[in-house]
Amino acid sequence: MERGDGVVSAAMTTRELTFPVDVERFIAERLTAGEYASADELVAEAVRRLSDDCDIDAEVLRELVQESLNDPSPNMPAEDVWRMLDERRSGRRNP
Repeated sequence: MERGDGVVSAAMTTRELTFPVDVERFIAERLTAGEYASADELVAEAVRRLSDDCDIDAEVLRELVQESLNDPSPNMPAEDVWRMLDERRSGRRNP
């Protein structure tokens, strides 16, 4: 959306947020340090980063699934996988 002065801005919505004291303190510190012009800018950046992290996690998961699908090793029954995980969690291992 162009404002008329050549600057493009995104459409905005308004939302009231309540933060724990430690988060509010963190926001205030970042603003005082001049890292962000406003709390809105800081929160928007935090949400963008979270979104990027989620996208990266999804991509990594897709790659791992594809690697598994491409793996020529024989399949293992789910019951065996769960048994192995249970054994590892309990600290014992059977060869």
